[in-house]
Amino acid sequence: MFLKTNEHNEILSFATIGEIDGGLKLSDDLQIPDDFEPRKYKFAEGKISVNLDFEAKKIDESEDNTIEQMKATNARLMMGFAELTNEVNALKGGD
Repeated sequence: MFLKTNEHNEILSFATIGEIDGGLKLSDDLQIPDDFEPRKYKFAEGKISVNLDFEAKKIDESEDNTIEQMKATNARLMMGFAELTNEVNALKGGD
């Protein structure tokens, strides 16, 4: 396993397969928490611990980024793609 840390020992990334350029080579027995986020954990003295200074990014709920809005946009795009595909096929003399 490889860990990439910054000057504050915050874990920025990790790799269980392959290597990280400039990363620390560690035992494969080290367990990365399932809820890993960059900077959420620190690595010091051979152990991973919670970074008490970590602040999760806040989502601006006023932005148009909700899942339902994304699903609606995706459905519109899929319909538009299907219509364009039908037009191209008609021009080619197909369906």
